[in-house]
Amino acid sequence: MARVLIVDDSPTEMYKLTAMLEKHGHVVLKAENGADGVALARQEKPDAVLMDIVMPGLNGFQATRQLTKDSETSHIPVIIVTTKDQETDKVWGKRQGAKDYLTKPVDEATLLKTLNAVLGGDAGAPPARIVLLSDGKETVPDDPDDPRGAFTAARKAKEEKIPVSAISFGTRTGTVELEGDRVPVPVDDDSLRKIANLSGGDFFTAASLDELNKVYEQLQDEIGYETRRGDNSKPWLVAGTLFALVSAFAALAINRRLP
Repeated sequence: MARVLIVDDSPTEMYKLTAMLEKHGHVVLKAENGADGVALARQEKPDAVLMDIVMPGLNGFQATRQLTKDSETSHIPVIIVTTKDQETDKVWGKRQGAKDYLTKPVDEATLLKTLNAVLGGDAGAPPARIVLLSDGKETVPDDPDDPRGAFTAARKAKEEKIPVSAISFGTRTGTVELEGDRVPVPVDDDSLRKIANLSGGDFFTAASLDELNKVYEQLQDEIGYETRRGDNSKPWLVAGTLFALVSAFAALAINRRLP
């Protein structure tokens, strides 16, 4: 179950939300104002935050922005839970980085559905994503049904609910120097777009490093990331629950070419 931080200055609301979450096995952390909530989130790294808006000192909008813009906590989804029901408040909350916005009083079913969605337990929030950077030429075999090919891997990714964000890096007029000769290496946008579509993911193009950085920034905003420090002698293959898919795409990506 998840560790959820509730940031709310109302004892009554804190009690209600805590009861709903603990009933379903979640562990609850508590803070009574925005400043304490930010500090506790940085310290405890909860799986999600339920954030009130109207609180003394640092309000919920400000606290949400601090959490979502801080590299240490930006991966933690924030759900605003408040009595402020104006559409402008909802828009502003999303602009501060909140993943969702709920208006009090919140019923148990809605709260749990929203929480599951931001935690990856809902169809709208996949548990993982593969980012494939390639020119496409060496990614797709002659046989589209090759069991070791990218299309087959993309279909498997779809079955496992792991979308592939495919980035076509290069240009249609790109070349590389090979033994003194300029060899054309045009990108294959169509194949990479098909990989993304087959997996249920997104397709991006980047003709330069600047454009590639912009794509990565967009993906970072959509996916988020977490930096963990630890003993790198331990087998990071623990992440190998996706070993077949990741290995397939990693091997394909090695063959990418620069524009």
